[in-house]
Amino acid sequence: MLTLKDQNKETEKKGEIRFVTPYVNIRETNKEVILEAEMPGLEKSDLELELRGDELTITGKRQNRTETPKHWTPLLQEIQTCDYKRTFVLGADFQKEKINAKYENGVLTLMIPKSEKTQPKKITIH
Repeated sequence: MLTLKDQNKETEKKGEIRFVTPYVNIRETNKEVILEAEMPGLEKSDLELELRGDELTITGKRQNRTETPKHWTPLLQEIQTCDYKRTFVLGADFQKEKINAKYENGVLTLMIPKSEKTQPKKITIH
């Protein structure tokens, strides 16, 4: 079973670092769970996946890539620099060592294979 550890959609403030909880879609097939996390504004190198026991944590460090020249005066600045973070608890039903990840167009996709014991088996009738 896959469960969300933190379901808080609000921005967390930890010291001076701000964390935004990315929105996710989670789908399931017979062989795997597919988790898609929306994390725009990142490069692949800004992402980190950490597996600690049964907890899988997704972190994205969003860098400020637009430098304002010193002689400019900002009139409006809505885009903020903040980090993404979300943790999921993976039960024994998954092959954690075989998780596959890709990042494309602002979406991190994780393919989390199910263990063989959870996959459907055909029983031969004699």
